[in-house]
Amino acid sequence: FWMLAGGVVLGIVLRRTLGARRIAEGARAFDGVAAILMVVFLVPVLDGVWDRVLADPARAGWLAVLGVALNLGGNLAVRGLAGRMTTPGRARTLGLLFGNRNISVLLAALPFQPDLALFVALGQIPIYATPAILSALDRHSGKGPGNRRSGD
Repeated sequence: FWMLAGGVVLGIVLRRTLGARRIAEGARAFDGVAAILMVVFLVPVLDGVWDRVLADPARAGWLAVLGVALNLGGNLAVRGLAGRMTTPGRARTLGLLFGNRNISVLLAALPFQPDLALFVALGQIPIYATPAILSALDRHSGKGPGNRRSGD
C-alpha cells in the first residue's frame, strides 16, 4: 500500500510543482530516473532466482512463458478492445498499463511461496521488454507513435 500510495503522492506533487510543460521537457531525464529506480527494485526481486532456475529449469521456463503470455496477451487484448472505443494512442497506453500491471506488489501482501516469488521475478521480463517489443510491432504494422493519425 505504502509503495503505491507513495508513488501516487510523488506523482501528484511533481505534477503540481513542476507543471505538465516542464515534465514534458524533462521527459528523457524522468525516463532515466524511472529506469534507475526499476533496476533498484529489480535487484532484490531477482535475488536467488538464478539458483532456482538452475535447480528446476523446466518449471522456470514454464513460469517465464506464462508471465510473458499473460502480459503480452492481456496487453494486446485490451489494446484491441480499447481500439474500438478510443484513439489508437490511448488504446496503446491502456494495453501497456493492463499488461504491465505490477504483480510484484503481491510479494508484499502474501506469505512467501517460492513458486510465486519465482513467477513474479520472471514476470519482470515482459514488463521490461514490452515497450521495445510493442514499439517494433507498431512500427511494423504502421500503428506506432511515429505514424500518428488524428486523435493520437
